[in-house]
Amino acid sequence: MKTTLDLLNEVVVMGFDRAKALENIDASLDNVFGFENRKEIRDEELSDELYNDIIYGFKCELEENEGFNEIISKYLEERNNYLLEHFKNELEGC
Repeated sequence: MKTTLDLLNEVVVMGFDRAKALENIDASLDNVFGFENRKEIRDEELSDELYNDIIYGFKCELEENEGFNEIISKYLEERNNYLLEHFKNELEGC
């Protein structure tokens, strides 16, 4: 069985901030085990199903962020093209 520490390390490798990942993992596990029943992260064993469910949640978040980043990138590219064209026309008019 894998531990909460294993889970945290895997999520950090995926690119998440360690502190925020730990906060999210803790919140999920508090809901499952109850706050009072938690162990140290290196000693807390997780079932494969629970481990994979939490990893899946982080993967979904990555996919959502990638989609958002693509939308923002396209918007910024279009905006920059518009500004370049606008200033080019202004300079040509001088």
